[in-house]
Amino acid sequence: MKYQRILDLLEKSRVIRQAPGERCYHIFYQIFSDYKPELKKLLLLDRPLSEYYFVAQAELTIDGVNDVEEFQVLAICSSTFYNYLSR
Repeated sequence: MKYQRILDLLEKSRVIRQAPGERCYHIFYQIFSDYKPELKKLLLLDRPLSEYYFVAQAELTIDGVNDVEEFQVLAICSSTFYNYLSR
């Protein structure tokens, strides 16, 4: 139980402020990657990424992270999981 409390505190600090090279809400950056451009319109995300306060506090891009590739992997995994549950 003691260790869980420490992990909870560490995770809370990451939500408040990201360290250099970190971001939260990864899916949001992936949506803005334009892998599926129609998704932004469907979700009524009509402003530039930098105007969304909850992500503008962190780095909008990170060296070595390809949001298009990350979104493609997520889409494949989600589809596979959905197909598995639909059996």
